[in-house]
Amino acid sequence: MNHLLPPLSQLSATSSDDSRNGWRDSAALKEELNRILNYLPQLQNFSEGFLADLKHRLTDWDQHQKIADIIITKGPFLKMYSSYIKDFEHQCTLLDEACSKHPNFAKAVQAFEASDVCCKLSIKHYMLKPVQRIPQYRLLFQSYVDLLPSTSPDLLDSHKALTILEGVADHANNTIKIEDKVSELLSLQRRIYRCHDGCQPELIKPGRQVLKQGELMKLSRRGMQPRYFVLLSDVLLYTSYSSSGNAMLRLNTELPLEGMKVSKPIADDFKAELTIRATQRSFTLQARNEEERDVWLTALSAAIDANIARRSTFLSAKTSSYVPPSTCELGKQAPIWVPDYRVSMCQVCTAEFSLTFRRHHCRACGKVVCERCSNNRAPLEFKANNPERVCDLCYESLLSALESRLEENKSAAVEDRSPSRENPDNSVQHLKKLKCSFKKGVRDSMRAKSLRKPDRLLEVCGSDVGSQMRGYLKRQGRRGWFVLKERVLYQYVAPEDVCAIESLPVLGYSVDVPDADSGELHFTLQHPKQDITFVAETPELLQK
Repeated sequence: MNHLLPPLSQLSATSSDDSRNGWRDSAALKEELNRILNYLPQLQNFSEGFLADLKHRLTDWDQHQKIADIIITKGPFLKMYSSYIKDFEHQCTLLDEACSKHPNFAKAVQAFEASDVCCKLSIKHYMLKPVQRIPQYRLLFQSYVDLLPSTSPDLLDSHKALTILEGVADHANNTIKIEDKVSELLSLQRRIYRCHDGCQPELIKPGRQVLKQGELMKLSRRGMQPRYFVLLSDVLLYTSYSSSGNAMLRLNTELPLEGMKVSKPIADDFKAELTIRATQRSFTLQARNEEERDVWLTALSAAIDANIARRSTFLSAKTSSYVPPSTCELGKQAPIWVPDYRVSMCQVCTAEFSLTFRRHHCRACGKVVCERCSNNRAPLEFKANNPERVCDLCYESLLSALESRLEENKSAAVEDRSPSRENPDNSVQHLKKLKCSFKKGVRDSMRAKSLRKPDRLLEVCGSDVGSQMRGYLKRQGRRGWFVLKERVLYQYVAPEDVCAIESLPVLGYSVDVPDADSGELHFTLQHPKQDITFVAETPELLQK
């Protein structure tokens, strides 16, 4: 305690001196400082008295070879540590609020923490010291008890004193974890900087903690890109590595857990992937293996559920349960873009892509479409209603939904029950302005005739979720995507294609599979009229 109080006392004295200079409301800030340093004077008095008793007993050790009675006597006063530990987080919050309300005081705190008095440590570092004191007392006294002989006159009292210390330490152990959490957040804050201004974001907030962090591969239109993700108790930080080659991380987006959804793919070929859907951004990630993917899924799901539970505590009396915001409506949530290499055709008109017939993404649904089918602009809510490229299907859906809202509000306005009083975004004028943002693209009919559209089957798409089996196989030396549904085997060029290039009814075929010990990965569909051989990529896929 001797090394703890001088810095905090000096801070209080510095604040008092500055108050006389007139740069802040001295009375209000003095009261706030007293609340922040509430327990420290009493803890200092206790520590000084405890130290004096121990020194006196050691000086008179030949006459009184006991120290446990001192701890038993001081035991009731140890409850002050419990009170301090209980209010520690609140006191840190008070310090943050004082710095926020009094900018000059915040500057004084920053300058003071950088001075030699604080040894370049933060004020919160010193405020955490009393939290660590009780576990230190317990460990030291446990060593003392272990060294006592069985005939020691202090043995019985020592066990009583140890029980007192353990009772206080059990409560303190849960609070000590705060230091590790704050240290981890501080370490992250020093590594992360924002994209737009290069400044460090403020990660430390009351109740926030790091739940999980690590590298995942982000699936983009150009393939897999390494990204670093940090899961906090209220947000998911999406960062990328700095180009400078150091350990710095560039913060791309903060994704609130509110309304977030996570899922995993059904197809075995993508079993290490997971999908994150949030309002601002949605994307597909890939872990090193299925086990790591499941760990992330579990952590994300638990964090989302805990966030919902916390928000439920702020419900009004009229609300029975917390309902997360809806993100399933078109245009309200950022879609997951289908990667370019998983599609060989336009997902609207089925025209084949080529070097000259390029791919585009619909900003509303994330599908890969051609220029003809996405030559439209429509306002999207998750893009602050800015007009964005959308496909023909999404354009019609968004325009129809807006027109329905507009008609409902016009009717409500006539009956003098306009919803615009509660929500200005639903006003007739605002909706008319949004409708003007819709721009329908002009189709090039001559170019449409020149596009090659092979004769394909439209019964099942390559990503059909109701299929019995999906995955990559080789047939006649060519790798393709195959889907088995309702006794029909469909073949596609890419997993997200909407049309099959071939179908094969398997009713009446038999399957010839080599022995498991042979190491061969091929199997044959046998029929009296023809045999078709396929090659699986793994033994597991072969057995399925």
